Amino acid sequence: AYSHAAYVATELKDFREAKMLGARAVELDGSEPMHKIRFAGALFHLGDRVKAKAFIQEALTASPTISGPRANQFPGVRQIIAMINEDA
Repeated sequence: AYSHAAYVATELKDFREAKMLGARAVELDGSEPMHKIRFAGALFHLGDRVKAKAFIQEALTASPTISGPRANQFPGVRQIIAMINEDA
């Protein structure tokens, strides 16, 4: 529920709320890549690109398919992935 609420908050451009909700989702179930992606999206939009990158890398390691067509479902994910690729 927290992860979905973080997604909705991000869609509404309430990135502070999305960050709080995403952090709670990761805290409750840190093994779920989707939670990390949604948290990373909020971090990215708030300008914390280093942390966002770390969470996206963890999510990609756990579920490599996230960088494929499903990436469009997550605000900020394509930008974060592009940033990771630039650093590689």
